[in-house]
Amino acid sequence: MKITYNSYSVLLLFLTISITIRSVDCSEVNAHLESSKQLMAEGRFKDALEHLHKAEQIESNNYLVLYNRAVLHLALKKVKSALGDLNAALQFKPNFMLARFQKVKILIKSGKLDEAKTELEKVIDTDTGNEEATKTLSLLKSLQAQYEQALIHHRDKRWRATSNILTRIIKHCPWDAKLLEIRSDCYLAIDDVQNAILDLRALTQLVPDNVEAFFKLSNLYYAEGVADGSLREVRKCLKLDPEHKLCFQHFKKVKNVAKTISDLNSATENSRSRDCIAHAKKLLELEPANKNFKFEAEEKLCQCSLAVGDSKGAIDSCTKAIEIERWPKLFCNRAEAYIAENLLEKAANDYSVALEINDNLECANYGIKKVKRLQKQAKKRDYYKILGVSRDATKQDINKAYRQKAQKWHPDNFRANEDERKKAEMKFIDIANAKEVLTDPEKRKRFDLGEDPLDPESTKIPEFYFRTFEF
Repeated sequence: MKITYNSYSVLLLFLTISITIRSVDCSEVNAHLESSKQLMAEGRFKDALEHLHKAEQIESNNYLVLYNRAVLHLALKKVKSALGDLNAALQFKPNFMLARFQKVKILIKSGKLDEAKTELEKVIDTDTGNEEATKTLSLLKSLQAQYEQALIHHRDKRWRATSNILTRIIKHCPWDAKLLEIRSDCYLAIDDVQNAILDLRALTQLVPDNVEAFFKLSNLYYAEGVADGSLREVRKCLKLDPEHKLCFQHFKKVKNVAKTISDLNSATENSRSRDCIAHAKKLLELEPANKNFKFEAEEKLCQCSLAVGDSKGAIDSCTKAIEIERWPKLFCNRAEAYIAENLLEKAANDYSVALEINDNLECANYGIKKVKRLQKQAKKRDYYKILGVSRDATKQDINKAYRQKAQKWHPDNFRANEDERKKAEMKFIDIANAKEVLTDPEKRKRFDLGEDPLDPESTKIPEFYFRTFEF
């Protein structure tokens, strides 16, 4: 049996006791009670509460006013205030079983099982035929037995068994901060950080002045690589205790990391690749040990290094990121870098791995086809290899390589030997064709896609190729 409480049960309780309102002598108190009942039915809890405050000021020992206000406090999740009003109502009318049973429910939800049992026995002694009270007593005994078993498991460091039992108990005792704290520690012991964080967040809502819980929560977010979450929680810690040394030290570190990550993301989103690289390297300097922050930095370095044509740097960063987490997009990026380095087999392998992880990944499906075209092309002529440049070479690099190769293989350098001259002529043609393709953006794009824009069967030797010129 699970103890529940909602607005419908609140309204039902109001309707249950409405017939007793007329027994109150004070007409002004009666008017406030009627008004609060009407406002409650409309869902205007705070307005209803104001009327009950006024009624209590007029007649402080009116148990009905106190009970009604307790129910409203519960609806507004003010558990301590509700319990205080219920205790006051019972002080003035000890045999008010409706209030006592409501108190039992609150005590159970708060995890105060011994107190709840004492109060429940009073209900049963007064009303032996109360079926709900009897069922609740059975639940109480079961919860107490489970709690004892959880303590034994916890003592024996059986973390998972402890957390499983506590989960069953917490369903009935969601307001017990101690249970949440113990379960959070159990989750951490079995490396279930996400659930540990959820429990700590619930704990800080129940105990909003728990400085150590906020500090612990901030550290967990940081360990998970959630800099913004860590910063938010450590600020709450400092708000409660500005002199907390550990919180302040952590705050300075987190603030710097969070700012760097924000700058890194902004640079990436706005295609400022050079800035992206700078911020990613800064993040690695700030947090070289945290694998989550390291992954974020290396992943961005992989992406941005590729964007600026640093294929070797991209391969290095992609590899480091993959060692932490095997994102399929990282394999695609590394494959592109391998292509730039003419490492087609490695590129094909990376695209295949990416497809094993996600067979619908567009970049991998396209990349596989691209590599096949390039491998087929490599069996013919590779203009990059002819000039001795990488696939990410700039136009300036290509022109420089062309001048060097053309000077070396110009046929005029081989007049003494006819065979060597013919060989040089063919080399010179290839060099000139390579320059023509790689310095023309459209032709180069076609070649990079695996298509040779020049038909080797119909290639004519331009007259100027063999013209004597100075380099």
